Amino acid sequence: MQKRGVRMLVYGYAGSGKTTLLKTAPKPMVVFDFEGGADRILADTDGVTLQLIVPQIVEREGKVFQDSFRSLRAALKEITKRQDIKTLAFDGFSTYLRKRLLEIVNFRQGDAYYKRPEYQDWFQLQLEMDNFVSQFLYSTPSDLVIFIAHRRINKDEHGALYVPDIMPRKLMDNLVGYMDIVAYAASPDMDIDLEPYRLYLTSHNQRFFAKNRFGTPQDFEPDLTELLKQIGFTEQKEANKKQGKSETQKNGEVNRMWKRLMDYGKLIGLTEDEVKEAFVTVCQEEGYSPSDVKALEKSKLTELEKRTMEVMAEVAVSKGSGQGTVDTEEFLDSLI
Repeated sequence: MQKRGVRMLVYGYAGSGKTTLLKTAPKPMVVFDFEGGADRILADTDGVTLQLIVPQIVEREGKVFQDSFRSLRAALKEITKRQDIKTLAFDGFSTYLRKRLLEIVNFRQGDAYYKRPEYQDWFQLQLEMDNFVSQFLYSTPSDLVIFIAHRRINKDEHGALYVPDIMPRKLMDNLVGYMDIVAYAASPDMDIDLEPYRLYLTSHNQRFFAKNRFGTPQDFEPDLTELLKQIGFTEQKEANKKQGKSETQKNGEVNRMWKRLMDYGKLIGLTEDEVKEAFVTVCQEEGYSPSDVKALEKSKLTELEKRTMEVMAEVAVSKGSGQGTVDTEEFLDSLI
C-alpha cells in the first residue's frame, strides 16, 4: 500500500520536453525554477506557482558570500506546511548543483587566484543535498515530487550510457535510490531511434539509465496525471489518509538520524565509536535509554539529535584535530 507521494526523476537532453511535462502534473503545483526559463513554458498553465531562489548574503570574517542553500531551505520549510500542494517540482536541478558548488568553493577558498573544487567542497555539497533530500522527501505531503535534470554520458569499456547529470556520483546514487521512477525523456534531435518526447522507464537498448518500481507502464506519453492513475496511486490515496504512521516509517526516521550523525562525525573527524558514545551520553543526560529512541516523538528525536551533534563537536575540539571548528550551527540548520 502506497504510504506517501510518488517520487520521480526525469532527465534528458535540452529540448526533450522535460519542463513542458509539468503542465500535465496534478495541481496546485509549486515549481522551483533554477534556470529561469519555466515561466515562459508554464505561463499559461493554471494552478502553478513559480518559486525563484535568490541567494542570501552571508558575511563571514569581514567577507561577503552568496548562500542559495539557506534560501532553498527557508522556502521549503514554508511550502511543506501547506496541505493543498499536489505536485512539487525542481526544474533545472543539475544547474542548481553547479551553482551551489561554486558558492561553496568561493566560500572555502576566498581570495585564491585559481579556484577549483576540492574533495571537501564536493563532500559538503553531497552532505547538504543528502540531508536536504532525505528530510524533505519524508516531510512533504505532496502527491508527486519531481526532479528535472540534464543528461550526461558515462563512458567505459562497455560503451556509452546516458545518466542523470547529478554530481558528485555518490549524490546521484543516493537520489536515484529515493526515487520510485527514473525516466529518460527522448529528444527529437538526439534520439532519432526513439519516439520523441516520450518517457522511457526501462533500459530498452542499454543506452540510458531508468528505474520503475511499479513495473508498468514501461514507457508512456508525457502525461503525469494519467501516469499516477495507471500505477494505482490515485485510488490508494484516500485509504492512506486513514492510516496512522507505520512502524516502518518510524524506523526510517531513526535510521536517517543515525546517518546524519555518522556523516557529521566524519566531517569533524570522529570515529563511529565516538559518535555512539556521544549519543549514549546525551541519552543518559535526558533520562532515556537508547532503546527508548524509537518511541520518541519526532520533535524529541530532533532535540536529541541536535544535542548529540553539539557533544560531538565538543569532543572533536578536545581531540585537538582542528576539525572541530566546523560550523555546527550551520550544519544543524541544514536539517529541514
